[in-house]
Amino acid sequence: MEATQHQEIQQVAEPKKRRPWWKKILRFLFWTGGIIVLFIGLLAGAAFIFEDEIKGYVTEELNTHLNTTIIVQPENINLTFIRDFPQASVEFTDVTALDATKEKERDTLFSAGEVSFSFSILDIFRENYTIRNISLEDGMVDVRIDENGNDNYHFLKSDSTSTSSDSSQVAFALEEIKFINVDLRYNDAPSQSNYALHINDLLFAGDFAKGEFDLETEADFLIEELKQKDVSLFKGNNGHLSLGMNINTHTGLYFISKGELQIADFLLELSGSVQDRKNNYLLDILVKGKDADINSALSLASDSLKKDLAGIETTGEFYFESTIKGMSGDTSEPAIEAKFGIRDGATLKRKNSNVTLQNISLKGLYSNAGKSEILELSNFSASTNKSKFSGSFSMKGNKNPVYTTVLNGDVDLAEMQQILELDSVKTATGKVDIHFEASGKRSGNKALTAADFRKFKTSGKARMQNVSVAFVNSTAAADSLNGEMEFDGNNVNIKEVSGYAGGSDFVINGTLRNLLGYLFTDKEVLNVEGDFVSRKLDLNTLLASDEKSGADTNYVFTLPPNVRMKLNTTVKEIQFRRFTASSFTGVFELRNRQLHLNDLNMLTLDGVVSGNGIVDATRDDSLLISFNSKIAQVNISKLFYTFENFGQKDGEETIGDKNVFGSLTANVEFVSMWDNKLNINEKKLFTFADITIDQGELKEFKPLESLSRFINIEELRDIKFSTLHNTIEIRDRVVNIPRMEIKSSAVDVIMSGTHDFDNMVDYHFVVSLDELRARKAKTKKENNEFGEVESDGNKRYKLYISMKGPVDNPEIKYLDAKGFIEQKKEELKQEKQNLKNILREEFGWFKKDTTKKDEEPEDEPVNPEGGTIKFKKSKDEEEAPEGEDF
Repeated sequence: MEATQHQEIQQVAEPKKRRPWWKKILRFLFWTGGIIVLFIGLLAGAAFIFEDEIKGYVTEELNTHLNTTIIVQPENINLTFIRDFPQASVEFTDVTALDATKEKERDTLFSAGEVSFSFSILDIFRENYTIRNISLEDGMVDVRIDENGNDNYHFLKSDSTSTSSDSSQVAFALEEIKFINVDLRYNDAPSQSNYALHINDLLFAGDFAKGEFDLETEADFLIEELKQKDVSLFKGNNGHLSLGMNINTHTGLYFISKGELQIADFLLELSGSVQDRKNNYLLDILVKGKDADINSALSLASDSLKKDLAGIETTGEFYFESTIKGMSGDTSEPAIEAKFGIRDGATLKRKNSNVTLQNISLKGLYSNAGKSEILELSNFSASTNKSKFSGSFSMKGNKNPVYTTVLNGDVDLAEMQQILELDSVKTATGKVDIHFEASGKRSGNKALTAADFRKFKTSGKARMQNVSVAFVNSTAAADSLNGEMEFDGNNVNIKEVSGYAGGSDFVINGTLRNLLGYLFTDKEVLNVEGDFVSRKLDLNTLLASDEKSGADTNYVFTLPPNVRMKLNTTVKEIQFRRFTASSFTGVFELRNRQLHLNDLNMLTLDGVVSGNGIVDATRDDSLLISFNSKIAQVNISKLFYTFENFGQKDGEETIGDKNVFGSLTANVEFVSMWDNKLNINEKKLFTFADITIDQGELKEFKPLESLSRFINIEELRDIKFSTLHNTIEIRDRVVNIPRMEIKSSAVDVIMSGTHDFDNMVDYHFVVSLDELRARKAKTKKENNEFGEVESDGNKRYKLYISMKGPVDNPEIKYLDAKGFIEQKKEELKQEKQNLKNILREEFGWFKKDTTKKDEEPEDEPVNPEGGTIKFKKSKDEEEAPEGEDF
């Protein structure tokens, strides 16, 4: 017995054999995988079995509760268990909803790439669906209120409309609403509000089904437009909103438990409450800046302004606090009061600059209390090592606000240029002491108009002390500017402002009228009247550009479009290229981009020149320059030299400063086209000159030297004559010479014809030789024919000769005397009519044309400002008696 008992004890003590660990893992995976497969199978089966039923319920419920038209294709409605697992979702893709209005033609209220409604999977088996979450992705929402106050967004039907057809198989118990990648636009025509946001992510979380619940809101967005009337704010800035609210739908009270709104780097704290009062809202909200400084405030600037501020470094505190209290609705708006500013001690400087704007302080106030808007910027002050300034600004009123501003400063321009870095200014030095006050009223609800600025009242003075300014793209620099400007109403009186510009000195006295309207509006005209006096005026520097073209200087000439000017001008010495003059006087009038030069008078080229002219810059790409002038006793050789031989190439001049000498008296009418770099268009050059040359001399004049087959060349190289009178016409790059008679001891020559700018000639000559020279000419072998003996008792011989072709090698022929005369008369008549046609086509001068054949025109060509250029009838156009030389 004891042996048996001992054996049993041994059997009990033996340990049981355990299963291998890996078998346990396999068993767990098997059961887990099976459950998952079974679950997926059940879900797939449920989706297959219940999909049409669920889609029908949801679609029917939407149609029951929505007061708009939803456009979506049936195949774009799907049931899924993957997207929001462990919840199921009905997804609508490519959805469009029309405006919730009764109009026949409706625009889009919203569109989306995808809209989903989520509910519990167990609802499938209960056949009673409760929508918990809604999300909208890749879409657009366009909310509008028209001018009559009608909106397009009330898309939910009223309870009385929906309950009659309520299926009660789908209910909304929202806990979460999401917007992802959605463009949100809001336009309110009555309030002139226009908002546009791009929503990156927006989440509303709360138990919306309860009467009282907590709402959590998180949003990331981009401000594309935030415009109220004419004020646009924060455009292009990113934003983030974090908001916690307690909402009581029974009392309509929304209490902000926590709130932060960040725009760019500027962070605001939100607190307060909103109470629903039947489509009106009673607001009591506090908005306060949190940890704000000047840098965070500047981050709110527009993109263009941020580029200008990119190199700015600042220190100092910026404070902001605003309260919003009162009823807000269609007919009322809450009272807003905002206090903001910069604490004393703030600084501003540009990188790599040794100038710091310091001790900056500013107080600001905005309020619309009492139905009157007020914006005040007061106690502004700042300083640098060499400058200090202060000022204030205020705007009071709604419909007709009154503006006032005050600015006082003692400014060092070199320091200011380092801070401002104006693009158009290269350097600036000197001091400006300014004391300025202005006040005025806006006449309407829109921006200030030119009429408003005309009524502004200004007072004060600005004094310049040794101011020098150099501008970009100009070799001219204003140096040693001194003088005073006095503000008087909307005008500025200039008193003894003197200085130098590009080597030229000046003193100006006068008045700038309507300066504020010109500076702050686009189309207002600035009127300038005064006196301009200079000892030396060097136009080479004043008109020169920094741009170079080879070894030549480029000139730039433009006239401002909105400036009218009248300057009485006196210049002791004036210079441009080779041209110099002294005792220059005249009246310069600028209007409509046309510069009128009236009553000009000057001493130049050993003589006197007077006249009137116009520089017309109404075309952006060209200048029309015209003038009438009287020239008395001018040295003609200097004239050719000064005007660079009128465009002839150096060394190839047919007639230039080395060929013609004498004293010139002339009446000249000149019209030409130039580009704005002062390069002439030779094809649009017209000149009419009635000239007289006394004590004249022609040296090495090539057309006369070509007559050497008749006369010894030595006798033609240097011809002196007492008087030469003629009318010269230039057009289409051709010089037209109707008749030029040269009488000298050697020969008498009458010549006429054309000579173009390419040195092609078409001349006709009548050469009178004495008997001795005629016999010499007859002995030349090349002369097979000869002229006729004149019966005047002096036995002079006349040769009628034509010369045509290149001036260096022309073709020379004898002509019949009678045929020569008739031919020239017809040519001149046609030339007169052709010229008139050219002027009509090029400039529109002739208003009408009654000219028939060789009749004189009744109309004179009129320039754009009413001046008249008169054409003189030359002696050669008169009827010539039979037998008289032409």
